[in-house]
Amino acid sequence: GQLCNHFANNQELTTKIGLLRNVMRLNESNWERWFPRAYDFTEERQIEGFLEEFKSTAVVNFVKKHARYFKRTHGEELGEVKRSLGKLGSGGKCVLKRCREVYLGTPDGGRNLVNMKILKAAIAFVKYKVKLRRDMLSDTEMDKWTKKAARIRKLYEALSKLVKYKGPPYPPEVFKQIIPNCWTTPSLYLEYKTLKVMREYSECYPQSKSTGSENIWVVKPSFSSRGIGIYCINSLPAAALDRKLRTTVVQQYIARTFLLQLPGPSGQPKKKKKKKKKKSTLRCY
Repeated sequence: GQLCNHFANNQELTTKIGLLRNVMRLNESNWERWFPRAYDFTEERQIEGFLEEFKSTAVVNFVKKHARYFKRTHGEELGEVKRSLGKLGSGGKCVLKRCREVYLGTPDGGRNLVNMKILKAAIAFVKYKVKLRRDMLSDTEMDKWTKKAARIRKLYEALSKLVKYKGPPYPPEVFKQIIPNCWTTPSLYLEYKTLKVMREYSECYPQSKSTGSENIWVVKPSFSSRGIGIYCINSLPAAALDRKLRTTVVQQYIARTFLLQLPGPSGQPKKKKKKKKKKSTLRCY
């Protein structure tokens, strides 16, 4: 039988809640750099923190999706803008001014439509998060964003309606359903600005590179093992109303895990198809 967890007070390491509490206590300043964002649902304060984090992550993911879409459809043009800014230095303002007058369509010649009101508000929120992490916010700016908490909640309500779509690009029926009269083609400047703010965000929040853009969280019962009782959520009602969650840890899903490409059996003929990579687990007590 297993003897690795037969020692006094082993629950401080071997249970999910015990491990989370000790990681947060011992590495209060930088535990997020190497441990996925997680919340202990046995504490009311942690639940409230998760609800706010879920909403803010949804806003960030909205900008992330648009950044990927712009890079996928206009990567060559955006790369040229970045190279021009690097060469010109202080003269880059002229390049950005010209970019404000450039509007690009889709690769197939269609209109490239995004909801400008939601996107600009979401970009402003991501910039706030970057400044917050870099300790660059003045007292005036901090008060400004504190008072605009209600605006962020309204922004999330609009975003939640767009979550079910794979966009951008979005289907035509969305244009009349969600904040009409705000759907238009963004300038090349706004596309560049979207990519730039997401690069800055990734530098400040390294986990954003591995969590994907679907806002998925894993619910883990604290006192079970071998994956029993684990499931995923991607909406707030399931998280906020289910009383069963009160004895669990809710952890952000790692969409881009570290995978190992293992060699196949000896003597097996080589195949041209891509080798499958597998997850791995390492535990040390």
